[in-house]
Amino acid sequence: MAVFCVYDAPDGAYLRREAVDGWIEAARAVEAVRTRVELQAAFEQQRGLGASASRRAGSALTQR
Repeated sequence: MAVFCVYDAPDGAYLRREAVDGWIEAARAVEAVRTRVELQAAFEQQRGLGASASRRAGSALTQR
């Protein structure tokens, strides 16, 4: 278990977030998938597939 503290106020108050091991790796994996979907949509749009690529990218992001 890891504990992250973020200082939020001048008086030293802080927010505390406890996370299980692997939380950061999971967040990075989600970001990698999102980036890959966005890059694929941009590539398809440049190839002239336009709106259909945007719809597929949007639906892929909402399904995750």
